[in-house]
Amino acid sequence: MLWLESGLRNGIIPLCCGGASVCFCAYGIQVQIAALQWSVVPTDDANIKRQYKRHALDLQQHAASVAALSIISAAACREATVDWRQYSSFSSLGRIEDWLFRKRPPFFLRVSVLVAASATLFGATKATGRIRMWQPQRPVIIQSTSRVPPNV
Repeated sequence: MLWLESGLRNGIIPLCCGGASVCFCAYGIQVQIAALQWSVVPTDDANIKRQYKRHALDLQQHAASVAALSIISAAACREATVDWRQYSSFSSLGRIEDWLFRKRPPFFLRVSVLVAASATLFGATKATGRIRMWQPQRPVIIQSTSRVPPNV
């Protein structure tokens, strides 16, 4: 249990929440770049172009959902940091656990985190039309450009 006590004292919970927020943000940027690239793929076929645009919209929905997760993680990081500043000087794991679980609600169930979650998910839904947590699959476009070989 020494590693747990040491980790809690050194701020592992806020560090993990902050790291998740940064990772969500970086991933969301990459998804948004991919959405922009899919929306401008040159093609003359109207059906294929429509499928590309649909996939770009799916990626935009996913990017907005990931951005919401990044903001939610940042709010959780803030609350976890406030807690960590309080319990980092405690002398034992028992006191840390007592303070974390009995004094206040867990950091991820506090009003600021729940408001951030509600507002960002609502905003992502309004901006893109839907929450999409799973990455959309790329469209399968079958184009026949080869000729049928002659019978030999």
